[in-house]
Amino acid sequence: MEQYVYQNRNVLTSWVISYTTIPVFPSVHLQLCSVTRGSCTALCPKEKYFLGNHCILVTECVSRNSVIFRNECIAACPAEAPHAIDNVCYSTCPKDYVLDNETCIGLHQCISPRGLFKVIFNNTCVDSCPHEAPLNHQGMCVQRCPGDTVVVDMQCFDSSMCLDSSRFISNGTCVSKCPGRSPYVANGYCYPTCPKDFVLTTPGQFQCISESECVKMKKMVFNRTCTTACPKESPYRLHDTCILECPHNTSIFPGNKCVSPSECPTINGAVMYNGSCLPTCPPFAPYVHSRNCLSKCPTGFFAKGSDCLNNYNCQNVLYNGSCLSSCPKEAPNRKDKNCYSICPSETYNYQATCIDQYDCQEKKFYLSNGSCVPTCPSGSAGYRGYICQPLTDVYHAIIATSFFLLTVTMCLFCMMYNPKTSRLMNAPAKLQGERLAYRECDMVECVTSDHHLRQQQDNADSYEGNVECNSNEEMLPLEHYRNNPHDVDICHAVANCSYDVIVHPQRDYDDDVPVLQATSEDDPLIQQADDAFLFGDGTC
Repeated sequence: MEQYVYQNRNVLTSWVISYTTIPVFPSVHLQLCSVTRGSCTALCPKEKYFLGNHCILVTECVSRNSVIFRNECIAACPAEAPHAIDNVCYSTCPKDYVLDNETCIGLHQCISPRGLFKVIFNNTCVDSCPHEAPLNHQGMCVQRCPGDTVVVDMQCFDSSMCLDSSRFISNGTCVSKCPGRSPYVANGYCYPTCPKDFVLTTPGQFQCISESECVKMKKMVFNRTCTTACPKESPYRLHDTCILECPHNTSIFPGNKCVSPSECPTINGAVMYNGSCLPTCPPFAPYVHSRNCLSKCPTGFFAKGSDCLNNYNCQNVLYNGSCLSSCPKEAPNRKDKNCYSICPSETYNYQATCIDQYDCQEKKFYLSNGSCVPTCPSGSAGYRGYICQPLTDVYHAIIATSFFLLTVTMCLFCMMYNPKTSRLMNAPAKLQGERLAYRECDMVECVTSDHHLRQQQDNADSYEGNVECNSNEEMLPLEHYRNNPHDVDICHAVANCSYDVIVHPQRDYDDDVPVLQATSEDDPLIQQADDAFLFGDGTC
């Protein structure tokens, strides 16, 4: 172990550091090595200071009437840090302290009325502010009052204090009257003219108010003056300002107010049509829906006056897009809230109300011609399943049944009937060479089944006696002729005949059988043999 010896005031002392004996150096080196509880350290612990070669608390230093400078407890502050505050040496007064007669004192101690009641300039407590900082702001000397403060008797006060005292603020100074260079007053401040967005309350006066205040008073702005009405030279109002005429993108509202589309939602009753804001809808688009003008209300809405309301809001009935107290004459039938001229499909009219079949049957009523009635109407053929059956249906059923039976009968007849055999069986016996006498006839014809003329007598006076026909011919007296000769192929012009028979030749094309039809009130005798026919009773 090495031994270090230090001579101090003729006393030898030695200390052990880490099991090594070292000498105690002179005081100039104490800051490098101090003794704490028998141990050497380079610096004193926190909140302790050097005193010789010991580390002591600040309270111990103060109790010795000493001061602290550079972590060392000494008797007095050196020249480089002459100001002692709370036993600590400073080169200049610290924050919240000012210099007063070479001594640092607190700010409040300097400026408080209970203190020195002075002012502070350049971190020094002085009696008054110098010329370079003449204004007193809360005890501090400044060149101009800061922020929202004004000059009052060379002191800076809050502006509200000035205005509350019925004075005005001109150029940052509180004055009792605005000077001539700034005669206009707006919110208590003096101005050369009314500031932006401010107008004169009355022409010739110097009191300025904001445009919004003017509007709140139900007035208008003209020539930067608040007026009760726009003059003739500027009769229209735009944003409560009088102008000569409304701009092109605005519409004229009552009171000559110019309204732009952007203002439309803020104006009560204003509507939009074709991109313009209007006071009312035009006649060709009279209905209003969501502030828009329409020619008719959209689906699900009805018209009440000029407004389109939701169908749910209709308390009565709806017809043709309108809410009515009752259904009109042209549509008297009601179903739910709607009116119909004819009840919809699968519904029936019952006392001007459309009901379904089930509701009608619950009433023990009957369905007839789209209506629910207590009894089937006269002329009905009865009812089936609460449905009245019209008589025409029964008639048609009878006709259809008769036609069916007739058709069946004719089919059976055709299957059993032979027209040719029937004629031969039913024809009267032919009288061979029979002569027909005639009295007043001018002509007698002999005809065959193909209607060819065989013999003709043109003049009764030149022929006397009877006319004979060939064996394959029949005698036909022509007793009647009044139609065109072309209507009947077997007739020729005759005279003085009895007018009681007219003959029409026809042919049955199904059986290829010639048929001669006689037309008269009393059918004449018709004789038939082979394919020849004899008409008449043998007399003229």
